[in-house]
Amino acid sequence: MLEIIKLLGGATVLIGAAGWLATKFIENRLNREIEAYKARLKAESDTEIENLKSRLQVAAKEREIAVSWLHQKRATAIESLYSSLADLQHAARVVLDTLSPRNPADIRKFSSDAVKKLHQTYGAYLKAKIFLSPLTCEKIEKVLRGIQGSVVMYDLYLGNYDDHELNTLTDVKDIAWKDIQAVVPAALEELESEFRLVLGVENS
Repeated sequence: MLEIIKLLGGATVLIGAAGWLATKFIENRLNREIEAYKARLKAESDTEIENLKSRLQVAAKEREIAVSWLHQKRATAIESLYSSLADLQHAARVVLDTLSPRNPADIRKFSSDAVKKLHQTYGAYLKAKIFLSPLTCEKIEKVLRGIQGSVVMYDLYLGNYDDHELNTLTDVKDIAWKDIQAVVPAALEELESEFRLVLGVENS
């Protein structure tokens, strides 16, 4: 009987030991698989993070190029438009200022040139408008309106008079020039400040 008990006790110990060993084996196997899985996840995560960083850098570079391109286009548009506005103001001065031509042929020629320059400047403005803010566009239009009314009005008057009568339009011409002086210099100065602000040279 004692022998049987001893045998059963030994078997129980062996079974318990085998169970413990199996449990430890499974635990170790699971731990290794968990660690391998965690390492794989980290590697994949690191790769994805690096890919994301790379995409963000590319996107930032593309945006930088786009902003630089837009600024260059805006600068070119402003340069061209400001040159046209300066030429237009000079053309109006030649026609309407006190030292304007007295010869009828010259009066008609310079008046016609001023109207053409007005149309050219409007054309330049419409091409540049897409690159300019609404506030800048308002200031440009204020300058153009200030010149347009006087230049066009005077040119229309010329069409109703013969050459020998042109020098009798001094009052009309003076009023037209005063109308320009009342609006354009201040509007142009305001526009110049806006252009400098857009180009980033306001403090230079």
